[in-house]
Amino acid sequence: MLTGQLNSARLFAGHSARHFERGDHLSVADRPRPRGYREAMRLAAARIFVRDLEAAADFYVGGLGLTVRAGGPADGWLVVDVGSCDLVVEQVPPDAPDDDLALVGRFTGLSLRVPDVAGEYRTLSARGVRFDGAPAPQSWGGVLATLVDPSGNRVQLVQYPSEVGEPDKLDRIPD
Repeated sequence: MLTGQLNSARLFAGHSARHFERGDHLSVADRPRPRGYREAMRLAAARIFVRDLEAAADFYVGGLGLTVRAGGPADGWLVVDVGSCDLVVEQVPPDAPDDDLALVGRFTGLSLRVPDVAGEYRTLSARGVRFDGAPAPQSWGGVLATLVDPSGNRVQLVQYPSEVGEPDKLDRIPD
């Protein structure tokens, strides 16, 4: 394993170098497979719940530039392609049960990987996409920025340490 990758790997809080030697820091598609490996499960879709599907479609397609794979506002749901899985955006009607309404307007736990968070922040901000704040360097060496959809759902943009590049790149993150 390359020394630089191991040094970057040690920046991830809670991970040992052994995790990185096994390839745990790589995307699923890039990880080495042991002999006889049979893939059992893979994330196929993630769901985000919204109040207004038309506004959400404008945001995810027009604002973020994602591609619609299926559905649309007339269907009450839409599927957009985020590369590694489908992102299903579903409308929750105003008269839905409280448990369903609670799914709207929250931190989703979803992260979209980009090679340059600061660049995406500038591009998406110019398109009117709202963020909680500017991109922020993380203790583990990566960069995060949290965007907010029209229903208040929060999705993060993530840039991994190996993609941060030159050390002064973080100094150029916009305020």
